Amino acid sequence: DCDDAGTAALLHALADKKEAEIIGMMCCTSDEWGAPCLDAINTYYGRPDIPVGTYKQGGFLPGPWYSKTIAQKWANSIQNGKNAPDATELYRQLLSQQPDKSVVIVATGPLNNLNRLLQSSPDKYSPLTGYELVAKKVASLTSMGGSYPSGEEWNLVQDGKASSYVVENWPTPIMFSGGEIGGSINTGDRLFRDTDESNPVRRAYEIYVGYGSPRSSWDQTAALYAVRGLSGYWDSENNGYNKVTEDGKNSWQPSPNRGHSYLKRKMSDEDLADIIEELMVSATPAVKYKPSPSPKPFPIPCKIQAESFTAKKGVHTVRTDDKGSRLKVGWTDPGDWLDYRVNVSKSGKYTVFYKVATTNTNGKLQLRKADGTVLHTIDVPSTGGFEKWVTVRGTISLGTGEQTLRVHVIEGGWDFNWFELAEGDIPALPAPDGLKGEYYDNKDLTGFKFSRIDGTISYNWSTISPDSTKMNGDTFSVRWTGKLEPRYSELYTFHTNSNDGVRLWVDGRKIIDNWTDHATKEDTGTINLISGKKYSIRLEYYDNTGEAVIKLSWSSKSQQKEIIPK
Repeated sequence: DCDDAGTAALLHALADKKEAEIIGMMCCTSDEWGAPCLDAINTYYGRPDIPVGTYKQGGFLPGPWYSKTIAQKWANSIQNGKNAPDATELYRQLLSQQPDKSVVIVATGPLNNLNRLLQSSPDKYSPLTGYELVAKKVASLTSMGGSYPSGEEWNLVQDGKASSYVVENWPTPIMFSGGEIGGSINTGDRLFRDTDESNPVRRAYEIYVGYGSPRSSWDQTAALYAVRGLSGYWDSENNGYNKVTEDGKNSWQPSPNRGHSYLKRKMSDEDLADIIEELMVSATPAVKYKPSPSPKPFPIPCKIQAESFTAKKGVHTVRTDDKGSRLKVGWTDPGDWLDYRVNVSKSGKYTVFYKVATTNTNGKLQLRKADGTVLHTIDVPSTGGFEKWVTVRGTISLGTGEQTLRVHVIEGGWDFNWFELAEGDIPALPAPDGLKGEYYDNKDLTGFKFSRIDGTISYNWSTISPDSTKMNGDTFSVRWTGKLEPRYSELYTFHTNSNDGVRLWVDGRKIIDNWTDHATKEDTGTINLISGKKYSIRLEYYDNTGEAVIKLSWSSKSQQKEIIPK
C-alpha cells in the first residue's frame, strides 16, 4: 500500500529532526521491486546508506504495485530484490551491532520476517538465537496489526501462523496500532500541493490512489507512536494481552498482562492527519527543488477551482471524472473550511455559483470573510451521486481590494468542484462554448465562406473539405477565436499538430509561428497563466495541398495534455 511509502517519508522527517535514527528497513513481501523501491526513497531523502533487506521466499504477495515504477525510475543501488540481503540475516547483523535494549522495531506489514528472525539460529553475527538476540537488543516492538478489542485485519491475516507465533513469543513489550486507528486518518493529498514531481512518495500515491487523492494512515500511526510514544495523540489499553489465532484473527484477553498494549483514540482524526501530513511533506530531499512562487490572488470576477485553496481545515482533494476538471474537494464535515485569496477590482454585488455533488439531502455551506462575517448561506441539495454535478447560487456584496474568502462547511457530506463569482445578480452562468471558426477558401485567410462554433480543435480532414458544400479540400484556411480559462496558476505549454501552416496567440502574445508548408508536425509554445482568468486565444491555420491536419492541445505541470477547448 502507498501508506508504506508515506511512512518512509514520515520517518525521514523524524530523522531530520533528530528524533530517530533509521538503522535499517526490511521488505516483508516477495515483490522483487520492494527493496529497490525503499532504497530509492531513502536515496531521494539523502540516506542512500540505510541497509535494506527483503523476504527471500517466493510467492508471498509478489506485487508489484507502485514499487516497480519507483525502482526503475528513481536512483537506487539495489535495482532488484535479488541484490538485497535476506531480511533475517540483515536483522541479525544490525541487531548485533547495537547497544542492548536500544532498538525499536516498527512492523507495518505481515510479521513473516519477524517470525523468521525469532526462530533463527546463531550465525557469524551473533552466537545468540533469534529469540535471545531480540530479548537482548530490542527495547520494544510496534505493530500495525489487528483490530481492537477484537477482529480481523489484513496484516496479521496474510500469514496467520507467523502472526500468531510472533505475538505469542516476542520477548519485549508490543504496542499494537489497530486498523481502526489509522483507517479514518486520511493523508497524502498534500504531497501533490507541497512537494515536487521528483518526489517518489508522491508518485507512489499517484499510482496507488490517483492524482491528488489521500489514503488511510494505518502505517504512519504505528511509526509515529514508535518514535514519539503516546504524546497526547492516543490513550492505550495496557491490561491483558492480544491473542492471535493461526488464521490471523485477534482478540484482546483481559488477563494476564503479558507486555501487550493497544492504541485508543484520543486526539481527533483531523488533528492527527495534520501532524502526520506535515511530517510527510517536510522530509528534506537530497536535492532541493525550487518551490513554486506563492499564487497571486484570483482576479474577481473569475472561476476558482476548489483545489486552489490557500489554506484548509479537514477536507481532502480527490480525483473527479467531471469534464474539464481533474480534482475535486471531498470528505467535507461540519466545521471544515477552505480559504481562497481574491482581488476584487470593482465593489458591488456578485453572484456566486458553486458546482457541487452529493447523495445527501441536508448539505449546507457558508461563504465568509476572513473576520468571520457570513456573506451568505447556501443549501446543497442531493444530486443523486458524487459525480452528478449541479450548480447552486447566492449573491454577496464585496468591497475592492485583496481579501480572503472562506467556504465554510455547515453540514457536510458533499463534494465541491469549483465556484465562480460573476458581477451582478444573475440567474445562471452562460452555457460554455467552443471556439468560433471562420473558414476561408484561400490559404491566406481571404475568401470568407462560413463560420461556426467548433467544440474542439482536433481535425484530420485528409484531402476532404471541412464543408464540401461551401469550399474546396485544398488551399483553404481557418481562423479560430475565443476565450480559454486555465485551471491552475502556472506555466502552460500549448501544442499544435499541423499540416500545413499554423500560428497561435494567447492573451495577445504570439507563442507559435510556423506559417509554412510542412508535413504533419508538432510545434509548442509556453506562457504563464492564472487560474480562473479568461484569456483570449486566436489560432490561424492553412492547408495548401495534400493532407489537412490541425489539432490544438495544452498541458502544464498539474494538467495532463488535453485537446482545447475540452
